[in-house]
Amino acid sequence: MIRERLSWVGHRVVGSGGTSKLNRVVHLDMVNKKAVEAISAVSKKPHGIFCVDLKEDAKGAPCPTEINCRFTTNVHYLSLASIKLGHPEWNFPWLAARLALEEEIPDCAKTDALPDDLWFTKNTDMGFTMVRGNHWKAGEVF
Repeated sequence: MIRERLSWVGHRVVGSGGTSKLNRVVHLDMVNKKAVEAISAVSKKPHGIFCVDLKEDAKGAPCPTEINCRFTTNVHYLSLASIKLGHPEWNFPWLAARLALEEEIPDCAKTDALPDDLWFTKNTDMGFTMVRGNHWKAGEVF
């Protein structure tokens, strides 16, 4: 999954990491390619979960800034999408448990597994929300 960070907690505007507030899923072959190249650069036989942070350079090319071989915030988003959209193959904690118990896991696309019309929001200590498409609307507060 490629998650484009659109805004930051605390109005962060510089740096390569941090806590993002609004994100959307996008499908970009060049970004997938650069992420896979970065993983291949650190492991000849990658095994497990890899999360790669990329940032555009001055020419708009994606450049890796960080590689994590562990669960990151993406796991929360994947699990939420898994539950809301009925795709257990996106739920990394569930998959890890099945692997530990030597149970079969369902097939899943290696890239672009999630639909590209998902939006995720979060804020510090406030949990996560997922919206599909442009179904944004305010609810009444009583």
